[in-house]
Amino acid sequence: HATDTAIAWWTFAILGTGGTLIMFLVVALTRGSVRTQVAPLRATTEQIVASGDHSLRLEPARRGEIAALGRTINAMLDAMSEQAAEVERGQKDREQRVIDAHVMQARTEVQLRERAQERIDSTVEAVVTVLRAVLDQADQVQARRSGGAPAAPVVDHRRLTELRKELNGLVGAWARRSGQPH
Repeated sequence: HATDTAIAWWTFAILGTGGTLIMFLVVALTRGSVRTQVAPLRATTEQIVASGDHSLRLEPARRGEIAALGRTINAMLDAMSEQAAEVERGQKDREQRVIDAHVMQARTEVQLRERAQERIDSTVEAVVTVLRAVLDQADQVQARRSGGAPAAPVVDHRRLTELRKELNGLVGAWARRSGQPH
């Protein structure tokens, strides 16, 4: 019986040691296999993070969960690239709208300046015409006075003062607008 017990203990020790060795061997092989599959994923992912290049893709060559992880990362990169392209398109659209609005504003300003200049020109012409008429009337009055005839007031002095003020304002506006002294 003692021999049987010793053999059983030796068998148990050998099987335990062998089992432990086999377990360590399986763990080491599994760990090496996982590292072999994960290393390319890790390297490519680190490269993507470092460079910011979303066009890089992982190439999972094997089947299983790690390959599925690689495909998921590729899908995520595709989505990120699409979102970045959409943001860029949106930015370009906004820039174009700003440029268009600026061009439209510039055109409107030019048109308003042209209209204002036309109004100033027409007002100046009208004032000049009225002043010529006043001067003609003043010449007529002066001619009558020199001929001995009593002078009749042709233009009221208040109206003449108003016309002078308007003319001075228009001439000043024209000088500021054109930069030419009056």
